[in-house]
Amino acid sequence: MNTEVIVMIVSLLLPTGDTGVHVTPFNSIEKCVEAANIEMTDPLVQQVECSGLEDGILTLQFAQQNAKPA
Repeated sequence: MNTEVIVMIVSLLLPTGDTGVHVTPFNSIEKCVEAANIEMTDPLVQQVECSGLEDGILTLQFAQQNAKPA
């Protein structure tokens, strides 16, 4: 049984300097991308990525970027 798992990973940068990561599962990549586009409008969101399990491994592609000003 090969079930595809798609998740949205949201990296936050709070005004206090604290950071956080939220992971949300989705049924399809289309729904994940739609939600990611909405998340990016939040000024506290530093980066958003949709990713899927490949051979049981979740691989992230976060690129190093300067954080958005809070």
